Amino acid sequence: MKLPIASSLLVLLLFSASQAASVDAGQLETTSRSDILDRYYDDIRDLPFNYRNVGSVLEAIAYLQLREEFPPPDFIVLANLVYWDGNGRTLGEIDLLVINVAENRVQIVYEVKMTASPVYAGRIARRQLRRLQAALLDESVAGFSDSFPDYSVEATLFDTDTEYRLLGGTETIEFDWDRSLDLTREEGDFLQERILGR
Repeated sequence: MKLPIASSLLVLLLFSASQAASVDAGQLETTSRSDILDRYYDDIRDLPFNYRNVGSVLEAIAYLQLREEFPPPDFIVLANLVYWDGNGRTLGEIDLLVINVAENRVQIVYEVKMTASPVYAGRIARRQLRRLQAALLDESVAGFSDSFPDYSVEATLFDTDTEYRLLGGTETIEFDWDRSLDLTREEGDFLQERILGR
């Protein structure tokens, strides 16, 4: 296992995550939607996510909130990991991953969907998580890449205690999702357009 390597991007991400204030239920009662969206925008606009996909807006917000919940150096939160087989063929992508450094294991895998159709998106997300679990079980995963520096993720870090969860926006609250963040699909579209300068 490689230890995290310091780089300017990693320092930026650590600083951004430490400065970001997630919006909790208590704040929602006294904060306007406009203020919450402004805060989200300020927190995520400079993070290296592909905002051409609106789902990346939710992934970036979730990334920062998970960094607060699972802080370094005890945990590492990674985003957008691609995994492939022995022939180099892409098998799938992991949206968010929480690594427990002390236990040297993947603690949680999140599949993130920014959707106005939570039932349909939930079926797709569960299928994606099952595909990852099956690939790990039959040992067809040969490697992982990630868009953040520099932790070597290996299939051996996944074990029987690894949790596989769904994460969505406000629309998923009343459905069978594991975690729902305070952001509607419409607000995600607004933030995406604002970040991309449309």
